[in-house]
Amino acid sequence: MGQSFFRIALAVVVLAIALPLVLSMTAGKGSSQPRPVAAELTWPAPELQVAQWIKGGPVDIVEGEGKKIYVIEFWATYCPPCRESIPHLSKLQQQYRDKDVIIIGISPEQPNVVRPFVEKMGSQMEYVVAVDKKKRTSLAYLDGLGAEGIPYACIVDKKGIIVWAGHPMLGLDMMLERYTREPQ
Repeated sequence: MGQSFFRIALAVVVLAIALPLVLSMTAGKGSSQPRPVAAELTWPAPELQVAQWIKGGPVDIVEGEGKKIYVIEFWATYCPPCRESIPHLSKLQQQYRDKDVIIIGISPEQPNVVRPFVEKMGSQMEYVVAVDKKKRTSLAYLDGLGAEGIPYACIVDKKGIIVWAGHPMLGLDMMLERYTREPQ
């Protein structure tokens, strides 16, 4: 009984120390509340500033207002979770192509890094891919939305408003379904 009690007491102490630490690391800037993984928003989408279109494009989200829904996903070739989301995003592009949805993957890396990666992915990466211009698009979106890492995606509705943002594997499907059904 003595050893079991010691293990339980130790576990309680570890939790008491670790839980506030974990919560403080996930809290939003200036907030004592944990940051949500995804959120519904109403924020005008900044213009995309692209250094080079690697696959598909060019895409002008301002020109597409009233006609298209955009998913803008921020990723990098060196990011394992980003690479894991690629087949999912390709599937969504195929599923919603006829509903005027355009998925755009934006990387902060140089074209000589992104292009070979995209070419190697071939048909597994079936959406528009671009290289950010001096990280201007990433800064405008990710900082503006309070994102703390990649992959990170947002939905821009037909009015040019960011209506959802979060991890592309956590809720993007459901929100795309919703926004492609709703009249805009």
